[in-house]
Amino acid sequence: MAAWLYDGSGAESSPDCEQLVGAVLEALPAQYRRLLELRFLRGRSVHEAALEMGVTAGNLKVLQHRALAKAAEIGLPSRVSDRAGTPFPGEKLAAL
Repeated sequence: MAAWLYDGSGAESSPDCEQLVGAVLEALPAQYRRLLELRFLRGRSVHEAALEMGVTAGNLKVLQHRALAKAAEIGLPSRVSDRAGTPFPGEKLAAL
């Protein structure tokens, strides 16, 4: 699995990172997962990914922003807080 996470820097990601990325991608809606795979795992440009997905480049950018926000929300460990005790952005509050 390391080959698909290779970033070209000469270092591969750790198994823990690979598991987290895989779990986050699996939890995303299909459209967001496909977009992130095209852009970041296959290295497609905005224009190329937009053509493959059948959307405009502008729409792809909006979808990418939403996909990354959702991925960050999913990927945050539960019950993790900063030093001040406030939750990180995206963390669900158990009290609500």
